[in-house]
Amino acid sequence: AQEAMRQSEQKYRELFENANDVIFILDFDGKILSCNAAASRTYGYEQAQLLGLNIENLLDADYLPVVRELIRNRRDDTEVQNPQEFLTYKKDGEAVWVEVNARSMEENGRRVSIHGIARNITERKKMEEALKKRERELEENSRNLEDANTAMKVLLKRREEDKAELEEKVTCNMRELILPYIENLKMTQVDSHQLNQLKILERNLNEIVS
Repeated sequence: AQEAMRQSEQKYRELFENANDVIFILDFDGKILSCNAAASRTYGYEQAQLLGLNIENLLDADYLPVVRELIRNRRDDTEVQNPQEFLTYKKDGEAVWVEVNARSMEENGRRVSIHGIARNITERKKMEEALKKRERELEENSRNLEDANTAMKVLLKRREEDKAELEEKVTCNMRELILPYIENLKMTQVDSHQLNQLKILERNLNEIVS
C-alpha cells in the first residue's frame, strides 16, 4: 500500500510538474503555497521566488477587487463561476491573460487552501482584440460609405437642379432672344430660298433646344 501510494504520488508530481498549464495552490490570503514549472516559465520567476509571493503581485490592478472577492467566496464556500479570466504580468512587465478554474480544498472539515489551474490565453485574447479592431474598422468604413453615399445623392440632386436650371435658361433665351428675330425675318421681303433657309434654321434650333 505504501509503495502504491508512493507511485501514485510520483505520477501526480510528474503530471504537476510537466503540465503545460499553470497549476497552483493558494492560501486564503492569496499567497502561493505551491506551483509547477509552467508557472515559472509563464511568469519568468524561479519557482522558489514564486513560493510565498502573493498572487496580487502578478495581477493587474483592475482585477484586484475581483480576485479578493473570489478568495473570500472560496473561503466561505459561496458559489463561484468557473472559469474566470484575468490580466496578469510577467516579471519583466509583459502582459499575460489567463483563464482560471479554481476550487477550495478541505482538511478535517475545514477549508485550508485554493487549488487552481490557469491557462495562458494571451494569443486568443490578441486574436479577439484583432477581430474587434477589424469589426470597428469595418463599421467605420461602413459609416464612411454611408456618408459618401449621402454626399453623392446631394451632389446628384444638385446636378439635376443645375441641369434643369440650364435647360430653362437656354429655352428662355432661345424663345426671347432668337426665335422672335427669325419670325421678324420671315415677315420681311425674302425670296423663297431665303425663307426656306430661315425655316431650316428655326427647325434646327428647336431640335437643339429640345
